[in-house]
Amino acid sequence: MPRKSESSSKKKKDGPDHKSDALLIFGEEDFLVRERANDVFSQWTQPSADGVEPEIEKVEGSVNSVSDAIQALNRVTEALLTFPFFSPVKVIWFQSVNFLGGDGILGASARVNQALKDFCALLSKQDWSSTRLLISAGKVHKAKTFYKTLSKLGTVEPIITWSINDREWRSKAEALARAELSSRKLRMDPAAHAYLIETVGPNPAELVREIEKLEILQLQPTSANEGVIGLELAQQMIPLNRNARAFALGDALGERNLPLILKTLEDEWWSMRQDSKKSAIGLIYGLVRKIRVMLMVKEGIRLGWFQSRMSYGSFQSSFNKIPAGFLPEDKQFNLQANNPFVVFRAMQQSEAYTMRELIQALNLLLECNQALVSSSVDEKRALRDTVSRIAGFHTGP
Repeated sequence: MPRKSESSSKKKKDGPDHKSDALLIFGEEDFLVRERANDVFSQWTQPSADGVEPEIEKVEGSVNSVSDAIQALNRVTEALLTFPFFSPVKVIWFQSVNFLGGDGILGASARVNQALKDFCALLSKQDWSSTRLLISAGKVHKAKTFYKTLSKLGTVEPIITWSINDREWRSKAEALARAELSSRKLRMDPAAHAYLIETVGPNPAELVREIEKLEILQLQPTSANEGVIGLELAQQMIPLNRNARAFALGDALGERNLPLILKTLEDEWWSMRQDSKKSAIGLIYGLVRKIRVMLMVKEGIRLGWFQSRMSYGSFQSSFNKIPAGFLPEDKQFNLQANNPFVVFRAMQQSEAYTMRELIQALNLLLECNQALVSSSVDEKRALRDTVSRIAGFHTGP
């Protein structure tokens, strides 16, 4: 009898309190949610040690109407109540659910919310000894019964969207790009790979779309490129993501190309109207950072750290070998605090300016900044005049 009691206790522990029997993966970045859910689903559907595969059932949760939402919940309920016939385990994936956010017509519907409460009651009574439930969703209202129920009986896993303010977004993007390129048997040279990451920005879905676009090109190997996607092709094919447009403005200024500078400034100005977090002052700060890097890399060339015509691969090696402790700890003045590709581009572009011109550029940006914060000048005109003067042109009085 004691042995039976221990067995019963263990089985109970592996029931609803087992944190892998019911898993909710959610987030507003559909691509990241889908990728994570696919990984979990692949793990859960592996054959057992004796070669028996679990029974699988998928239910679509992306719906357009209240009746469709209720039908989807009914299908998941039916799947949970139906025991597996040909396997000891059933894996159910309720995928791309779009009515858990508590807003919109679906989220605010009394019928949908009642159906979700009934579904939660079922989950609380569910025998999990032979069933695993995976739910992937977009926005989820954390104050609702559904989220609280899943938090209690299973696991909730929020997927955080990449942000330009996330210090690790580049490493995440690089890992994703490497995996996607490898799966498609594509190769990019280091400079093209760095350009891809820097220009697309913290947008995983867009990153994958751009790699898919490169795959469609079906680049044919030649003696010149050996099947490797180079920087020139990447620059032709990969447009700047809106989160990386500030990089484009600094890049255009570095090229000393006035038509491109003004076009990019116009694009950035349009973007500012769509994003209240962006401002003319922010654009100035971005340009100051660009000019500062160009100044520091010119000094690096003078000190023999770099050679102006070196390849990106050679540059990376030299960049990582800058003497320890030589650069200040303040990241504003520490060359190694910048992305290597940004510094590499600045090195290439620094040849278009003298050291004196770059110092003058910082003074002009400072004057522009003071004018914007201390008077009611036309911000757009002030910026146009400043970047034009830096590039060596004048737009008039």
